[in-house]
Amino acid sequence: MKPWHRTRRLGQPVELRLDHIMASVSLPALFPAIRLGREYFGDGSLRQAAPLSPVVHLGAERILVIGVRNEQPTKLPAEGEKVPYPPLGQIAGYLLDVIFSDSVYADLERLQRINTTIGRMSQQEFHEQPLKIIDTLVIVPSADIRDIARRHIYEFPHSMRLLLRAMGGLHKTGSQLLSYLLFEAGYCQELIELGRQDGLAQADKIHALITSVAADVAIGSDNWKTRL
Repeated sequence: MKPWHRTRRLGQPVELRLDHIMASVSLPALFPAIRLGREYFGDGSLRQAAPLSPVVHLGAERILVIGVRNEQPTKLPAEGEKVPYPPLGQIAGYLLDVIFSDSVYADLERLQRINTTIGRMSQQEFHEQPLKIIDTLVIVPSADIRDIARRHIYEFPHSMRLLLRAMGGLHKTGSQLLSYLLFEAGYCQELIELGRQDGLAQADKIHALITSVAADVAIGSDNWKTRL
């Protein structure tokens, strides 16, 4: 893999270790930065506007994306219903959701547009340009992770619960924040089991992704592949 550079971001070939993974999830003010070489790294996706970019640069032809939202539409307030002002915990939860989720779906839409464009090329045009069709599969939880987080509120340390209560994070509207801050055993075990069940439910699609050949998509048609 060769180094690459884009506006305000770059990639360097390194041997990935545990420290790289810890640095990649090190959200400022919540988790400590990790020293790699001469510098400290800590981002937690804050500046990862194109989260699919690294795997594309690594040469991926198929991408499995595992989401953290079940994408069920939020129930709108009834007409005339008085909606309370959102507490800080609810606002913080939405901010984290924007950081971790919105950029992924925006990047997926960008990838789908590229796939569509390539699929409409002639054979000659396709072989004269460097882009390629990348097959994608998106799996989202079958259950609302916010509901799971609410069931494990009391696994937080007492001091953390006091802070969250002061922020309004223990209210139902603050469950988005809880779902990102909980790392306790009971919560993680329930998430792992949910992931196992959802993976088995999508086994056929996962197998199709792994065994598919993106280059088989007919160039000159709209038959490019993406699955949700």
